[in-house]
Amino acid sequence: WIGASPDGIIFDPLGQPQFGLLEIKCPNIKNYVEAPYLKVISGTLQLKPSYAYYWQVQGQLLTTGMSWCDFVVSAQEDVFIQRIQRDEGVMETMKCKIDMFYFHVFMDKFLALS
Repeated sequence: WIGASPDGIIFDPLGQPQFGLLEIKCPNIKNYVEAPYLKVISGTLQLKPSYAYYWQVQGQLLTTGMSWCDFVVSAQEDVFIQRIQRDEGVMETMKCKIDMFYFHVFMDKFLALS
């Protein structure tokens, strides 16, 4: 009942482990310039942990069991890449919310219709 659709699985010979996920976003140039999902943290441009894309990546890592995902934003000739590691705290929060929705909202409605 939990699914994910990462854009790819990639191999990094220096990675630990060597296989990870790939998630690509290709915004139009106006949205890229504004980039509400990116911010500078400790002098480095990074995906905001509070943004939906971060939670999307964590959900993909949870579902696939992978340890990392390269998050790529490509807009015209500019490319941003960030390796995002599993965040067990986020995953636990996510799993609790998904379980609550699935078992106590969706299934209640589904079974009531049966």
